[in-house]
Amino acid sequence: MSVKEAQASAPVLMFGGTSSAGTHGPNRDSFAACQPENLALRKHRGVVMAIADGVGSSTTSRVASELAVTEFIDEYLGSRTTRSVRDCAASTVDTLNRWLFAQNSANRAGTVEGDGLITTFTSIVIKSCTAHVFHAGDSRAWLIRNDDAQPLTQDHFSRYNGRKLLARALGADQSVKLDHLEVNLREDDVIALTTDGVHDTMPVSKMGELLVNSLAGSPSNLEQASAQVLRGARANSVDEHDDATCLFARIVSLPLRDEQEIRRRALAVGIPPALIKGMRIDDLEVLGTIHQSTRSHVYRVRRDNDVCELVLKAPSRHFTDDALYLQGFARECWLTQGFNHPSLPRGLPVKADSSFLYSLTERVSGESLRQWMIDHPKPSLAEVRPLLSSIVDGLRLLRRAGIVHRDLKPENVIVRPDGQCTIIDFGTARVDGLEELGTSLPEHIPVGAIGYVAPESHDGFSDWRSDLYSLAAITFEILTGLLPPQRKTTSKSYERARTRSNRPLLQIRPDLPQWVEFSLNKSLAARPDLRHAAYSEFLADLHKPSVEATRQASRQPLVERHPVRFWQCVSLLLFVSLTYCLVANHSHH
Repeated sequence: MSVKEAQASAPVLMFGGTSSAGTHGPNRDSFAACQPENLALRKHRGVVMAIADGVGSSTTSRVASELAVTEFIDEYLGSRTTRSVRDCAASTVDTLNRWLFAQNSANRAGTVEGDGLITTFTSIVIKSCTAHVFHAGDSRAWLIRNDDAQPLTQDHFSRYNGRKLLARALGADQSVKLDHLEVNLREDDVIALTTDGVHDTMPVSKMGELLVNSLAGSPSNLEQASAQVLRGARANSVDEHDDATCLFARIVSLPLRDEQEIRRRALAVGIPPALIKGMRIDDLEVLGTIHQSTRSHVYRVRRDNDVCELVLKAPSRHFTDDALYLQGFARECWLTQGFNHPSLPRGLPVKADSSFLYSLTERVSGESLRQWMIDHPKPSLAEVRPLLSSIVDGLRLLRRAGIVHRDLKPENVIVRPDGQCTIIDFGTARVDGLEELGTSLPEHIPVGAIGYVAPESHDGFSDWRSDLYSLAAITFEILTGLLPPQRKTTSKSYERARTRSNRPLLQIRPDLPQWVEFSLNKSLAARPDLRHAAYSEFLADLHKPSVEATRQASRQPLVERHPVRFWQCVSLLLFVSLTYCLVANHSHH
């Protein structure tokens, strides 16, 4: 990718801000902005700006405002790039708020005067072509477009005895509710952040005019424009002045999101030729072939001066013109390099100047879960539980990282010699952090293997509960050798699945406890909201009966609870009736 193309994949902004102390001591306002020089970080995490206003009733609130601004930016930019902006920002603010609240215990007890570390907080993250606004308190965010300025946030305050009291602030309570707003941006838009020492000096309409006129007077010098805003606010305020801060950010350029351009970039990759033992690619020597199919080729390779064997996976040349497949393959290469857990494949970086598209991972020894199922056609629950726990370890990590696998099936799970599992093949994974970029090609058919894919996936929706459905389907198949019965969907299946069961689990495996079927059926529900609320609940229900499963079992008809016993009783009754009829008929004659 050229420098020009790389820059076009991330937003570019220019900043300028000014802050001035009021008439009551040191300045309690803080502001900061960061536009990462690393283009990959800027593309996936965005550009961040934040403003905070420590409460005037505390001598230490300046520390709170500084911490809120600097720690938020550092922690947010250091979070996993696969997670969504909202998830990262919310968890970062929650951590900050809890720490500030804990430090204020002495103030709440009255042993220290003042309100302690309490501050308002407003931040904007610009990722791709979207501004994500996070807000608590009475600082304010503005959008200035075409000589018109409109506030994006609503002040959180109340009035008591003529005094203005904050209704939300960091450090004031154990939890803080953040307003979150998404705004589509255009080039040359200007975003402004102000504290109440600026915008409380005049009505909203007048404040908007001041922002627009100040920018018009210094369009290329935002620091000078922000200083003009402060002068205008001071001139309009009463005798006493509050701390005042204004931060401007102008959108210089935004990344391209045109589908033709996205498709062109996906196709502009080099697919390696078919490789054989002894051939070389970049700094790697091919040791042998592991697997070849129409979709991909997998090889054992070794780096120069390294004894460890690695696995190289390359797309098949059948997909040279398939932009959607190549985009998914590139996504998998990027994803695996962020994994560092035995339940997930650990990716390694390829040569920086490589001309080819391929992934490189540490070799995972073992057999596929499909092969394990063939070798263990009727496993006990005790044999199955460790496998499921290991798969759940990987799924939990994916959930925390904002990743949905979407193609969980026995072929994509490796059972290692130690009995633990590793999830593989992330070519169709959904990544929250990538979805926000708006650079993914549209999928016209559901992804994933029919029989394992959740019903909602047919309508283009998926989240971690979709992977939970797939896990429950795999569990059903491990125990019975068949896929669970088809669940109702709002759209038709697009291909025939592997052989499905047309009987309940207990009719196939009457040796299993009754509650196992209820546990599986819950996570196999057609509606995601009816499934287990966490992976841990799913596992717990496979170890012992839940209250819900016990209650449902007591209501279940005998034919479903004990089918064998039921039909034995029916047969006995029929035999007795038939015998009676024969005896009665014989006596009559």
